[in-house]
Parts: sequence; C-alpha cells; structure tokens
Amino acid sequence: MKDWTAIHELLTSSLADFLAEVLPEIGGQDWWHTYVIAQLTPNQARAVNALDEGDLLGLDLAALIRIAERNWPELTFKRSASSDARALLGELKVVRNRYAHAPASGVVGRQSSCSGA
Repeated sequence: MKDWTAIHELLTSSLADFLAEVLPEIGGQDWWHTYVIAQLTPNQARAVNALDEGDLLGLDLAALIRIAERNWPELTFKRSASSDARALLGELKVVRNRYAHAPASGVVGRQSSCSGA
C-alpha cells in the first residue's frame, strides 16, 4: 500500500463515526464508560482520560478496533452485522498491526489472511 496514511485516516474516521452512532444507542447514558473505557487496555484507557467524553475521533485505530471487537455481540444485535463484517474487522486488525509494527525497510507485500484471497 503506497498511501497507508490516507487509508489509515479513512479507516479510523469511518470506524469512529460508526461506533459514535451505535454505542450510545446500545449503552444509553453510560455508554462511554461501559462500551469504551471498560473495553480498553490500561494504557489506552489512560490516554482516553485526556479526551472529552464521547470523542471517539480522538482514539487511535488500535483502540477503535479493540472497542469494536469487544462489543461485537451488541453491535451485531443492534445492526444485524454479518459474519463477513466480523471477518473484515479481523482483517483490518491484521493490516493495522502489519503497518504499525513494520520495520524501517517497510512492509513486504503479503497476501491477505482471508481464505480465498
């Protein structure tokens, strides 16, 4: 991927927008604590404390993916998400991790981890 930065920004903002729409519907007034903060690692939760409540756009992609994964049963119930959507979330995590932990020489092209790809 030649323009990972642009792709990363698009994925981050899209996932943040989706979660910002759905999580308050699921969690009511306590959604921020129950469905965001309580789902993060201790380091991620400390970083969130610097944000305004409800500011999902202030989170990084890794935190947003974790929130989506940990709340998947509620998200699928509320939005009838398919198993394909869950697989895509898994792929997003794999790609994000590959680029986030790439060596200085860059990411070597790899085939998708999806079967049939």
